[in-house]
Amino acid sequence: MYSQLAFALDRAAELGHPTSLDKLQAGGMTALIDLVRLTHADITTWEFDAACRRWLASARHPRFARPYPAMVYQPMLELLGLLDRHGFSCWIFSGGGTDFMRTWAARARSTDCPPPGDRQRGGNRVPHRCPFGINVFPRARRLRPSPSGWTEVPG
Repeated sequence: MYSQLAFALDRAAELGHPTSLDKLQAGGMTALIDLVRLTHADITTWEFDAACRRWLASARHPRFARPYPAMVYQPMLELLGLLDRHGFSCWIFSGGGTDFMRTWAARARSTDCPPPGDRQRGGNRVPHRCPFGINVFPRARRLRPSPSGWTEVPG
């Protein structure tokens, strides 16, 4: 099972709305969008980061019983290290959300990821607010699938 889906299922249960893969399959895309909306939206990026970190601190891969960050493919880490040492700029592209990946990818790679304020590079365009001089990046509340990923529905 994909790690971000495992996170969403566990977070839904934590929020008092448990679901299962069977229910998601039966509900189709609508059920999946509802799950993502429940677990990923209506919180700031910092709150989302904290939720991801809490989950990663205890979650284990169901088959291998290892922490998810430890499941990274070792030859790929070695290749990324080699490229880094030779001056290449390496970026991680994934089917997962930028903020979810940013939570643990740097630790798994032992290197830097794009800074949290860089919302364009990850493809996740997050609106920016600055109340009382504090940067806040609220996550989209209404989502729909699009060719480039999930986008906010206006209104």
